[in-house]
Formats: sequence, C-alpha cells, structure tokens
Amino acid sequence: MWLYVYRFFAFFVAFFSMPVMALYRIWYLKQPVPWANWLGFFSLSNPHNYPVIWMHAASIGEVRSIAPLIDRCLENPVFIMLTVQNIYAHSMMSRYYSENVNIDVGFFPFDVLGVSARAWKSISPVLSITVDSELWPEHLCQAYKRKVPVWVVNQRHSDKTYRRFMRYPLVFDFLYSKVGRVFSSSPRDLYQIRSLGFSEEKSQYFGNIKCSLPIAKRLSQQEKEVRKKQLGMAIEKGRSILLAASCWPGEEELMLEVLQSVQQQGGACQLVLVPRHPVRVARIIEMVEKKGLEVYLHSQNSECPSTSVYIVDVMGVLPHFYQVSDCVYIGKSSQENLGGQSPIDAAANGVPMIFGPNMQNFADIATSLVEEGGAWQGGSNKEIFEKLSYLLMDRDRGADLGRQAQSWLSENGGCLSKIYQEMRVLFPTWKSLEDG
Repeated sequence: MWLYVYRFFAFFVAFFSMPVMALYRIWYLKQPVPWANWLGFFSLSNPHNYPVIWMHAASIGEVRSIAPLIDRCLENPVFIMLTVQNIYAHSMMSRYYSENVNIDVGFFPFDVLGVSARAWKSISPVLSITVDSELWPEHLCQAYKRKVPVWVVNQRHSDKTYRRFMRYPLVFDFLYSKVGRVFSSSPRDLYQIRSLGFSEEKSQYFGNIKCSLPIAKRLSQQEKEVRKKQLGMAIEKGRSILLAASCWPGEEELMLEVLQSVQQQGGACQLVLVPRHPVRVARIIEMVEKKGLEVYLHSQNSECPSTSVYIVDVMGVLPHFYQVSDCVYIGKSSQENLGGQSPIDAAANGVPMIFGPNMQNFADIATSLVEEGGAWQGGSNKEIFEKLSYLLMDRDRGADLGRQAQSWLSENGGCLSKIYQEMRVLFPTWKSLEDG
C-alpha cells in the first residue's frame, strides 16, 4: 500500500517541481537542463561492455568521499554509472574522470515509476550503491524487482528521523526491506537501525567513509604563499587567515565580530567567508559593507587587498582554502543552526578547527575529535567567539590542534578498503588490496 501511495504523490510532486527546477537552472545557474537524465534516459558509453555498478552520491561532499572507492573499483573490469543531484558535483566529477572511458557521470532521474524503470532498463546495473541515506522508494523498488542488490554506504539519519522511524516502523520497513547491505557511518547509526529490526548480518560499521580522505601534505610557508597567490589573496607576513567553512545564516555576523575583535587587539587577520549557499552572497556583501569593511569576491579573479573580507561566491573550491588557513570555523554548528558541516577536510589538512554546540550530523566524529585533542567545541556563540579569538592570537597552540586532528584522521581511516573487500565477494576476480 505504501508504494502505491508514494507513487501517487511522487508523480504530482515531479510534475510540478520539474518546471521550477528547470527555470532555476536556466535563469539563475545559466546551465542547460538535464532533461534526458531527469526523465530516465541514459546512454552509457561502456566501450568494453563491462558489468555496470550504479553509484549515487547527491552532492559535493558525498562524491568526494566516495571517489577513492570509485578509483579502486575502476582498476578492475567494471563500468561505473555515477549519478548526482548537485550541478557542482556533476561538474567536478565530470572533470575528474574526463579521461576515463569506464565511467559516466549523470544526474539522478526523478523517482517516478515510469522514469525510474526506464533508467534501470538503460543502465542495467549488477549492483547499486547509494551514499549516506539517499533512499528513493521507486529506485529501491526497481532494484528489488530486478533482484539487484542495493548497498547503502555511510548510512546515517538524524535523531529526529530515527524517532519518526520508531513511531512509524512500517515506513522504516518500507525503505529498508529492499536494502541488501548497510555500512553505517557511526556505531550509533548501526545500533539504531538494528534496534529498528534491520538484520545484524547485513549491517556493519567499518568507520565513516569521509575519514578515508588522504592526509594532506602540510604546506611550507613558501608553498602557502604560492597557493595564496593562485587564489588571489594578498601575501602579508604575520597575517592570520580565518576560514568560515560552509557558513549558514547568523554565522557570518559572528565571524565578523571575531575579525574586528582580533584587529582591535592588534592582531593581523583576514576573514574568508564560504557560505554554504552562494545565493546568499548579495545579503552577506551588504552586511559586511554596513560594518565599514571592504569586500572581495573570489570570482573577481584579481588580487584581494589584505584588508578585505574575502567571500567565496562559487561552489567546489573550498578545499583549496583549507591549505592556506590558520584557523577554521565549521559552519552550521552555531546556536542558531542545527546539524553541522563535515570537519573532515579541516582534519585532513591539519587546520586547527572550532565548531559550535550543534554538530548533530557528525556527532560521533565531533565528540571523538574533541576527546583526542583535534578540535575545540564552543558550547555557545560566546564560547565560539572566545576560542576563535584565542587561537588567532596564539598560532602555536593552533598548530598543536592541527597536528592532533591529522593524527586522529590517520587512526580512523581505512573504511573504504573494508567496503572494497566486501565488494570482492561479489566480484571475486577483482584485484586484492595488495595487488598493484
């Protein structure tokens, strides 16, 4: 019954939302509309006629986390159909795999009966892997109908979602009854889905795949200066860079307060604001200018004065700024927001980080990082302000935090290698991890 109800509503949602999404892409993003993929039409290149694995990762963070597993899979006779929902993720992965003939990058089709069935017929995968909890009912139903196993990698849900599953267990069963394997992102998530009735044999915790990011090489001062030049940043000896990574409403004001406080104490500091949604840039510019500060936009492609607030107004370039920053604030974690963004990139680059009280989306990671001395957590906006100000005035203390964060990441990696080993059970002719 649940499936028929879903199909009824999904049709009308798709019918009305598709034109809106198309107009958004045309008028705001200035990008073509991927009608073919949206409607389930896929034309795979697959020159060697290899078996196909359909991997789905919604946005930039997810595709970056699954990329090492894709790279390892592509060392074998297999073709990957990677679908995304985010235009920036599509652009990034299309460039990354532009010279590999054994992978296509496309957009996930609308989860409507006829559309999904058409996509499944076109792609015809032998395995479907979805990252995080992208559980689309029609997609799962089509896999079940074709007896194709579905694996959920880095499975996670919010506490609110788990409470809803507890209240409506039929909804949980409706989604997870068609899932073959689950690799949870934390012990808490593993415990929750098992408590809801998911099979212990089919669920494991190997770690969080985002911890499989490679440890970045710490740049020398000279290398940092070169990278800053590439990013259009002014080079000034002794000036600290405060990075506000994936910030949400209310957090820009807090970062501006930190900046002005440090400057009033005689510290040299430049603020780099990276809003999670670039559509908010105009409002942020207005806010900065009201405080009497100059604004520089990343898209200007010229040299940024050291006195300006640097605003990153494009998607997909945040990783470059971790390499040159002296301190990072992890966005969406302040008192006004909920969930938190990933702290993994900061840890991989050895950048001292601070996040606020609301890191629910990465609760286990945040707790572990703090316990191991790889991050500081502010229990309120006031504490965030104080801790950031302290780190920016005492860079030696910050360096210790960064080293501990990299050490923590090194100890918690290896998740994707274990998932790859599980895949070799389905594909016994694949290379082992020891093979070159």
